Amino acid sequence: MTTQHLITSYQPLLFSIAYRMVGSVAEAEDLVQDTWMKIMHVDFSKIENVKQYLTRAITNRCITHLQNLRKHQLVNINVSEYLNNLHISSDFSLNTDKLHEIEEAVKRMLEKLSPSERAVFSLREFFNFDYSELTDLMEKKKDNCRQLFKRAKEKLMQEKDEAISVCKVKQETFTESFLKASDKGEVGQFIEMLLKDIRQK
Repeated sequence: MTTQHLITSYQPLLFSIAYRMVGSVAEAEDLVQDTWMKIMHVDFSKIENVKQYLTRAITNRCITHLQNLRKHQLVNINVSEYLNNLHISSDFSLNTDKLHEIEEAVKRMLEKLSPSERAVFSLREFFNFDYSELTDLMEKKKDNCRQLFKRAKEKLMQEKDEAISVCKVKQETFTESFLKASDKGEVGQFIEMLLKDIRQK
């Protein structure tokens, strides 16, 4: 398969992933183009799963892009103060009761679900990712993603399961990232956090 054929075949998929992660058409197009440039000389005849390879390439490129953006944005910001002010910030337009409900829901997900279950459940339940998109991001088959989602829902409904102790800082970080994703559309950073949890499992 020639490079041009690969671009024609996978360009829509890579753009879809990039746009989901960065939320900007222009940035997504640039990231996809940059990814193609970096892998132009790869011998794809030696790659067993081209789709998985390309999906990982664009996902990693987007994560690097978001990390660089965040580093730039956080220059001269006191991170501790930023986190401490999370619960009193008016940016999210939430009242205290609603924010408490979200914090409790986050705590329950962290206590009950594995990183993979948490990722699939969060992205499908709250951000309407379809199974094709989850397959690309999670590098799992659709049936596996469906099972993870089903298992996550069952665990969250059960009251007697043993719960994992959750670090307060981790809960606050997850809540912050979730709120930014749902309120400000910063889904890319939320995905980055979910995938990082999976890798660190």
